[in-house]
Amino acid sequence: NKFFVIFDLLKEDDMKAIFMVWVLLFLGGGFISAREKGRVRVLRPLEQCERVTDLDKWVERVEVIPLDKVDGITVWSHKVLLAPDGKLILWDNQYIAFFDASGKHLFTIGKECMPEDGNCGNIRDIALDFEKNALLALDWQGDVQLYDLTDGRWLGRIHPEYSEAGDAYEIVPSTDGSFFLYLCTLDESSFSKAFDQLLLFDKAGKKIGSYLPRADYTIPFFLISPSYDRSYYIRTQGGDHFYYKVRDGKLEKEFKIDFGERTIPSGYAFSPLKGDESQIQYYLRADYFKMPIYFHATSKEFYFSASGPQAQAYYFLYPEHKQKGIYWVGEEGAPVRFYNSDKDYFYTILWDDCKELKKVEDIQKIKDPLKHCILERIGLIQLSTLHFPFITKVKFKS
Repeated sequence: NKFFVIFDLLKEDDMKAIFMVWVLLFLGGGFISAREKGRVRVLRPLEQCERVTDLDKWVERVEVIPLDKVDGITVWSHKVLLAPDGKLILWDNQYIAFFDASGKHLFTIGKECMPEDGNCGNIRDIALDFEKNALLALDWQGDVQLYDLTDGRWLGRIHPEYSEAGDAYEIVPSTDGSFFLYLCTLDESSFSKAFDQLLLFDKAGKKIGSYLPRADYTIPFFLISPSYDRSYYIRTQGGDHFYYKVRDGKLEKEFKIDFGERTIPSGYAFSPLKGDESQIQYYLRADYFKMPIYFHATSKEFYFSASGPQAQAYYFLYPEHKQKGIYWVGEEGAPVRFYNSDKDYFYTILWDDCKELKKVEDIQKIKDPLKHCILERIGLIQLSTLHFPFITKVKFKS
């Protein structure tokens, strides 16, 4: 588990930019727009970021949000969402739990949370529709369940109409009740069939647009990340090194990530497998950088992660609008990453593996720079009073 970031500008040939915009308008209904008249930020992390092993001088403040213990809920492994009224929404494999800003448990959407035959154990992704004050839950049948953010009431179900190859894995709200679904498949036979991976539906579930033709292998998790300004990042596919953002209903190319010669070659995942190794293991363990993921931003910093050689996790942080950043390497087996962000803070979760920390020396042995910094700031005394898991907010120095 491991990942990095920085900004540069790529100037495209004017005629090429005009041609591409015309093609996108013609094929995609006008939702994809070129940023800044054809200019797209280019990030070259391996050239632009300095490795750090101690984050203490970079971190301004760490705050703890203790969470009420909720029976039956033990693992927060998927997403943390931040509602407009300050609510924290945590989703694990079976439950969607709502807390207030101080960590007090308010209510849980759990089993039998849907009125007929559904339950939250079959949810693939969740997102917030701020216009409707609703939580959108994409289930394994491809339907979208809607819940009121105020009290968790079930509001209804939308059945999207599509028959493309692949399954819908994640969801992005758009405007006027519309939404995007991200599709991808893993097997080689389906890879031979071209299809668009991002589909747009109206509030009744009718398809009204399709974008992002499949370019290469895509691992179907953590495809979409919320940003502090109510926009959503969409991570690249293999073979397409552009990253996108949905903002005010528009899909825009936001930036490009370039690892140079250490970028995993297009089509690498479909090389012959060795032994009992799975396709995902083969891809992640390759001696290249691949799969930038977990994009989050405050008003002053931008963060993401990438899988390096042998699936080592690299984490990148850039000050906004600056050409230099930092990166750190996560600890094998127990890295700490960010799940969301607001205007000033990044949010992460600490798990019960920290229960075993009894002495200062135990914290000093932790190799993950972010985890080490957070635990040093919290201290053993406060740590001993906390129920796991709990949320921490991290603010970096400007």
